[in-house]
Amino acid sequence: MRGQPRPDSPWHQLQIRVVHVYAALAGMIRGREDAEYRMFLQANTLLGRYHQGAITSKDRRLTQLDFDRFMPALEDELWRRVDAGQARPPPPKYRPGYWSSRCGRCGEMTSRQRWWISRYWPDLRAAGGYDDSYLDAMIRHATAGACDNWRRATSPQAEALINAIVDRLHHKKEVTGQPQAQ
Repeated sequence: MRGQPRPDSPWHQLQIRVVHVYAALAGMIRGREDAEYRMFLQANTLLGRYHQGAITSKDRRLTQLDFDRFMPALEDELWRRVDAGQARPPPPKYRPGYWSSRCGRCGEMTSRQRWWISRYWPDLRAAGGYDDSYLDAMIRHATAGACDNWRRATSPQAEALINAIVDRLHHKKEVTGQPQAQ
């Protein structure tokens, strides 16, 4: 499949490389010494919070949602250290706020989740003859009434909506005999 990775897929090599660059810029990785970075990874990912034992960025259980939570925290830590004089300013391409704006804050929907919704909703709308009010009804149902407009969804609510869209799309294609999307 092309485009954005599924929210539950593991981190890709490029993402791991980006994480390591930011951690090194923040001074969390010095040569082979990375204990501070590993503690930060443990504290700032869902897997780290609910899994006993050490994790690394190559752990296949780290999901895209973990990446979306971890990068803004790592970026904030980098700039906190730069401001405190504990790290050198990075090259200009590492501008403050990039990951925070891309990945959302405090549970907001991420750009990846918006992409998935915009990718699959037109397919479902066409397959079922639905209008846009159906999408709002789907999120209401998927979140047990906690959200009534997909544009204001939190990250967990967006995940519920994505799963509902994909499930209904697969069901429609099974019923009509069309090949399923991968």
